[in-house]
Amino acid sequence: MEENELNHFSIPHLLHIEMTYSCNAKCFFCYNPSRNSPIDYEQILKLVKSVAKSKVPHVYLIGGEPSLLEVEKLNNYIDILSSDSSLTIVTNGLKYMDGLSSDLACLGVAIHGDAKTQEWLSGIKGGYDRTVENVKRYVKDGFDVRCIPVLTSKNYDQIYDIIKLAKELGMESVFVDKFEIGGMGLDMAGQLKPSLEQFKISLDQMIKARDDFNIPVGFGTAIPYCLDERLIKENMFANCGVGVTFAAVNPNGDFRICNQSEIVYGNILEESVEEIWNKKDIEQFRNLKWANEPCKDCVLLTECTGGCKVDLSCSSTYCIDYHIRENREELVSIEKVEKLWKEHEKEYERKLEDVEVPEEYREFFVDKCTKLNNSHKEKYVVTRYQTVVVNDEVYKIVEEILNGLQDEEAILEKFSDDFKPDELRKLLSQLETIEAIHTKKIKSVDWEITRDCNLECKHCITSSPIKIEYRGLGQIIRVINKLCDIGLEEISFTGGEPLTYPYLKELLEYLEYKDLSARFITNGTMLTEELLESIKDCVSEIGISLDGTAKNINDSIRGEGSFEKVMKSIELLKNKGIPFSLYFTMHKKNNDIEDMIKFSKEVGAEYCKINEITQRGRALKNSDLFTDVEYEIPDGEKISEKCDLDNHQFFINPCGDCFPCVELSQNGGYSIGNVFEDDLNKIYERLNSYVKKNSGQECPYTIWRSDKYATICTNNKLNCCGDE
Repeated sequence: MEENELNHFSIPHLLHIEMTYSCNAKCFFCYNPSRNSPIDYEQILKLVKSVAKSKVPHVYLIGGEPSLLEVEKLNNYIDILSSDSSLTIVTNGLKYMDGLSSDLACLGVAIHGDAKTQEWLSGIKGGYDRTVENVKRYVKDGFDVRCIPVLTSKNYDQIYDIIKLAKELGMESVFVDKFEIGGMGLDMAGQLKPSLEQFKISLDQMIKARDDFNIPVGFGTAIPYCLDERLIKENMFANCGVGVTFAAVNPNGDFRICNQSEIVYGNILEESVEEIWNKKDIEQFRNLKWANEPCKDCVLLTECTGGCKVDLSCSSTYCIDYHIRENREELVSIEKVEKLWKEHEKEYERKLEDVEVPEEYREFFVDKCTKLNNSHKEKYVVTRYQTVVVNDEVYKIVEEILNGLQDEEAILEKFSDDFKPDELRKLLSQLETIEAIHTKKIKSVDWEITRDCNLECKHCITSSPIKIEYRGLGQIIRVINKLCDIGLEEISFTGGEPLTYPYLKELLEYLEYKDLSARFITNGTMLTEELLESIKDCVSEIGISLDGTAKNINDSIRGEGSFEKVMKSIELLKNKGIPFSLYFTMHKKNNDIEDMIKFSKEVGAEYCKINEITQRGRALKNSDLFTDVEYEIPDGEKISEKCDLDNHQFFINPCGDCFPCVELSQNGGYSIGNVFEDDLNKIYERLNSYVKKNSGQECPYTIWRSDKYATICTNNKLNCCGDE
């Protein structure tokens, strides 16, 4: 058989910097040789500057425990590295890093099981609750937080629950690290090493949880492809990239191709990363002569490389994975693995080749973590989580998009000499697939954040207040982050009464942090000076609901005292300089449209919106007030009786169900998916399809605009269920 050899890139795509071995946990499985080491900031700075000089695409700042470092120092290291590298910090989560730089791409936090298991494995009583609370804080701070449990014989049957918890906390993904035998873990190998049967049970749970909770799930360490057919079938295979794309540096600057390896190939304080990486000495690993049967003759040796290659119980150099060595008779056959891999490659190529190109032209943008790197032999597009090798032409295209050329037609014109239009549009779609660029798909959402309310208005279409089970703040922030990945620019929160939602202030602050436009529509009775002072910089506008221009008219619908509270709120809004608009609902006592427009102008509203009642919810019990309302439309332009839905906007109800418009959400119409459970790109595809089918069809509302100030929405008493 032809000799196998690993081909490596000119620089590691991922480098771990072990900044310190100091740690505040006592994990049994850790490879860390010295938890009580002092923190040497001067030495860390030298390591960081050396790595920054080599422009490694992805860098993990790990330990020991990096949270023990001063946050100001950490932020300085992030600042030095982030211009050329996508950065992740890996932490046990026991200590919260307050004020951590937003230039960080990801935080990896270890949750290994339930409280009892976590605290036994880490040796820290009460550590589970501290870690969970700190994850919540990191998610609230806007970080992509990844859950990184270590799979052992003690938690193999808790993986499903770990992933469920990660989803509930708003973590972005779960990547499981199989226990490997190194460092202190060597002494505990007999207790912690999962059996092959236990591994398969954990794989069962990973696949089920991935599908049940719609969260990315995979392995963070190398797993032999022959342990289970589903590793390839379910796209759950993993290779760590040791010696090909991955390396590590310890606190002294010693360079190894794996954290757990004891073989040192140089020191980055004496030689550059690329000089050490390209030394002939590393051929002792890359020539694969250490690989024995059954890996030696496997056609996937250079792909799988025998699972984890570092096991101090087996060899002082390199060896194949312990699950292969100990379960030779239970492995998937080489022939079967080869067949599965060929099928996988065909499917991958088919998906890349059949990538969708929409009819309409697109507007592109790039993530803040996307970078270009041409400092090495290869040219790289560096995304938040990937290093992608590209040719000169693709590099130039991404460079132009980064520099502001984001309109697809303009891109086609710019590169017309190099590409045919169809060819370039397909290439742009492929760049989307690898997340090098994004299309602006959803720009605005209306989010019914709650159905709870402090009033019981007679016309309420949802009969609020209604108590329902809501998703946590972390999950909502995670959805907002994913919406940003497809172009989100604005959110409008509705209800119920949004101010009854306990985390509205935090959400508004988060939207300000994300530089998104935010507004909400309220009944105006819960606004306080303290609240408005705290959110005045977070909102672009606040909508206020009224049902009359006089106290007796409004309060007959909304309840005694509500008019006076709203008028006080309007004064507060004007004093704080917060723009506001008024929303009226017409009824028999309040059918003078001109009076409502005049009133809105007098109190200083930006505009007013006037709606005819929708006969649903509590309005059905008070039909005498709302049926056969007579009114006159002032002189104005009739805009449309046709559906004019926008394929860049949709409505979300409190459960996360999405609809092309609010009307469809209220009458059992066509749901296009759920933001907590479904892929947002799929939701967009359904929205786009719905809009194409229904645009121009008869709509249950006629929209008028009066004096370019008021929008008047009249109910034609049609029942819009839409055409799916």
